[in-house]
Parts: sequence; structure tokens; C-alpha cells
Amino acid sequence: MRSTFTKLGLMLFLASINLGLQAQTFTNQTGALNPFNGVTFAQARETAVDIDGDGVIDVFAGTSAGTIRYFKNTGTKYAPVFTEQTGTANPLNGVNEGYESYVKFVDIDGDGVLDAFITNGYGYVFYYKNTGTKNAPVFTKQTGTSNPLSFVSIGGWRCVIDFVDIDGDGDMDAFIGNNDGGVQYFKNTGTKYAPVFVEQTGTSNPLSSVAVGNLAAPAFVDINNDGVMDVFVGAFDGTVSYYKNIGTTTSPSFAIQTGTSNPLSSVSIGSGNRAVPAFADLDGDGDQDVLIGSYSSNMFYYKNGSTGTGLDNATANALSIYPNPATDGFTLDAGEQTITVTVFDLSGALVLTQQATGKSYIDITSLKNGVYVVKANGLVTKLVKK
Repeated sequence: MRSTFTKLGLMLFLASINLGLQAQTFTNQTGALNPFNGVTFAQARETAVDIDGDGVIDVFAGTSAGTIRYFKNTGTKYAPVFTEQTGTANPLNGVNEGYESYVKFVDIDGDGVLDAFITNGYGYVFYYKNTGTKNAPVFTKQTGTSNPLSFVSIGGWRCVIDFVDIDGDGDMDAFIGNNDGGVQYFKNTGTKYAPVFVEQTGTSNPLSSVAVGNLAAPAFVDINNDGVMDVFVGAFDGTVSYYKNIGTTTSPSFAIQTGTSNPLSSVSIGSGNRAVPAFADLDGDGDQDVLIGSYSSNMFYYKNGSTGTGLDNATANALSIYPNPATDGFTLDAGEQTITVTVFDLSGALVLTQQATGKSYIDITSLKNGVYVVKANGLVTKLVKK
């Protein structure tokens, strides 16, 4: 058994030298290849999320009328089938905070369940706390000081919100795209359990340089698997701009990428269609695909055809984890920052993702015995599970 592990470990090391992150390649899926083919929208401003804890991605879509539509994934993680749920089967049934609605889900109070924030065309943000469970959410509106973003008034036709721990302090910050094509930053100066948002302007806003014309719709994603969050910004003209994070997990710095450096540079869903991107692994292949909502009747689906683990050849085997080989899990030291730990199998498929702060234990009991690649904070190493 030991010699088998040694052989596989050597194979992995050689793979880590020769296998880098391939370019992201997004291809528009039409007809039956688009799981939303045939679904008519009176505007689609979508969010992809596993809302019921069943391991597959569901989709919510805001509408021009202010209601929130819910499409449950009744298929699988590899072949999604989105079936609209109405009435009480929709956990946001009856919610209407005004025209041009958009919903984003985030565990804002650290209780382990996803809460909902809804923005509207008047530029306000509404908070619905999840008073249910991970598998059966119940959203209860919070008003006044119980809504940590009640003071926000963006104005304009539309605002789109996204949450991300942009400064690596362990709590979620908020970014809101506005009518003028910019992105405003609200730093969480509270905690992961009791958020307090304070707007940051000028150079304190790492996205202060964003200018996409009109109606900015930001969507954060680590698109190149380098351990820091990048951002794509949809716009009124139907295009999607890409701002690569060239900074760190604690000090982000965004640089616009154009031409072929923007994997979505070819996207153009039509001027006036107000592109709203939402990233998720819709086909279970370990990379991030993208849905793009529009003001027309369509939901666009761009499949990511890239493969690879994003291994950094220069830092192969530099990440320290223990024990290794491991049976049930391993420990790594993330220091004071919060980092994302990703585990890939030898085919390059992502099999596990977890946030880590300080000395963190990563449970791998769900993985089969074998050899894997562990990546965290820009470093990688091989892991043997036995």
C-alpha cells in the first residue's frame, strides 16, 4: 500500500509541474443545452444558490414587477433541471419590495443558514432573516436597526448587491452596483455575527475605478483559482467587464482586463438588456459557469469549458498540512486571515471547498481513498487519503 501511495504521489508531483490553469473558455449554450430554454422572463436578475441544502444549485430571479421567482433544481449537479416553484413552495412567495427587484443570499449573522437581501429600482436594500433551517428556509423581514443596510439609498433605476469577504477579516462586506455604472463599497466594521456596514469612498473603495456606463451589476468569483476574489460587472449595454484581483486576500487591488484577457469579452446580449451575471458550477465539472440575466425574455447560459487545478508550478508542494497521509481530515494554519481551501482530484475536478481561519481542520471523510491536490492562499501540495 505504501509503494502505491509513493507512485501516485510521484505522478501527482509531475502533474503539478505540467498542469497549470487553462484559459477560461465560456460558450453560449442555446436550445436544449440551456436549462432555461423556453422559460419566459419579464426581466431576469438571477442568483444561483443551493437554497435547500440538497447539494445542487437552485436559481432565484428578480423581476421588473418586484416579485421573486424561484426555480428549484429537480435534476442533478451534473444535469440541472430548473422547475419553477410557486405559492408556498417558493420561500420568497409574496415578497415584493418594488420594481426591478434583485435578491442575494448570504449568511450575514453567522448562524449557518442563508439570509436574503433584496434591492429594488429605487436603490434601497431590504433584509430578510432566515428563521428556518438550512434545508427548509423561512425568510422574515427585518426593519429599522435590525436591517444592517437600512440606511443605504443608491438611487437610479436599479442596484445589484453582492457580498464577499474582500479584506480577509472573516466577515462579509457588501458591494452595490449603481445606476451610473459604478460600484459602491460598504465595509463590515462589525463581526460575522453582528454586521455593521460603513461606506468606503475614494481610494478606500478598491472598485472606485469601475465605470461600465450604466447599471453596474457586480458578481464576485475566484475565476482563476489563485485564492483571491475577482469581479465581473454586467452593464446596461449587455456586456460584462472583468476586473482581475492583482492584490491579496487582505489587500485587494483590481485591474480591468480587456480583449482576450476577459473570458467574457465576447458576451453581448444586446444593448439595453442590462446584463446581470451569476456564477456557479452548474454542471458539476469543478469550474464556474455563468448565467446572465437580461431585460429581455431570455436567460443566457455560458458554459465554462476550461479544465485544470490552477496549480502554481513555482509553489508546488509548498503548502504545509498535517497529517499527510490523512484518514479523516487534515489541519493547516491560515494565520489570522480567512482563506479558501480547495481540494481537487487527479482529473482536476474540484471536490471540496472550505473557508479556514487560524489553525483549521478540514474534514475529508467524504472523499475516497487516493491522491488529491490541496490549494490555499496561492500554495499547493499533494494529499494522500488512506
